[in-house]
Amino acid sequence: MTRFDLGRIDYHATQRRSLMHAASPQAKLAALALLVASVVVSTRVEVLGLLAAGALFLALASRAPIRDPASLALFPVLMASLLALSQIRGGWTLPVLIMLKVLTVSLGTLSVVLCTPYHEIFHLVNHCLPALLADSLLMAYRAFFILLDRAGRVWATLTLRGGWQAAHPVRSLRNAANVLGLLVVDAADRVQNIYDVMRVRGYRAGTIQRHVWVGWRPWNIPPLGLTSVMLFVSLGGENLLPFTLQPVTAGLLTAGALLLWLRQEARWNRSSA
Repeated sequence: MTRFDLGRIDYHATQRRSLMHAASPQAKLAALALLVASVVVSTRVEVLGLLAAGALFLALASRAPIRDPASLALFPVLMASLLALSQIRGGWTLPVLIMLKVLTVSLGTLSVVLCTPYHEIFHLVNHCLPALLADSLLMAYRAFFILLDRAGRVWATLTLRGGWQAAHPVRSLRNAANVLGLLVVDAADRVQNIYDVMRVRGYRAGTIQRHVWVGWRPWNIPPLGLTSVMLFVSLGGENLLPFTLQPVTAGLLTAGALLLWLRQEARWNRSSA
């Protein structure tokens, strides 16, 4: 199981500089909303492939190491694969659509999370929801990655001690269920402890949000422009284009894969120097 350190998310969001970092939080969340809307209305594999390529470029624009968005996007894709495999009797089209939709939304979300400090994201949520609910979402966001790391440690321990063996599926599933129950109990205990500490330190609803508002920036145009084009294509705008989407989608996906390989090759060369 892939592990991911919550501290690396905060580091990427606050210390790195990139095209996505330069955009305002409002623009990045609006771009994410446009991307999600594009995914919802899309019903064609080639269109979703184009959207996935666009989301990949947004994730690369955050300048995070490749393994970080890849490791985080792996979990929702794996969960969606269970639903996709259950729909395989009707052909491959629906499973591929499900996987592409989940992959696109995951990459788009990561492109925002990895380049936006969490307090800037949740202060916008605080304007739309009650303060207590907004604070609860913030704590759930933090707890998710903490439990993700905890799950990785427990799974590694289970594997090293022979608790998961392909030759004994029944026993392995029983052990996995015990691990899941342990994580649920541990999560409840951690949440209660965090809440008790916050109450002792004088917590009141809305006090953990830092209210900042960032105005318009020229760097808002690239993410908003790209996701607007995605929505235009998803709504049927490809019929107005003087070319077909299949070669464009294949070209963009190939270019994205080549860019990923070049970035990783550059990192290997720097580390070996």
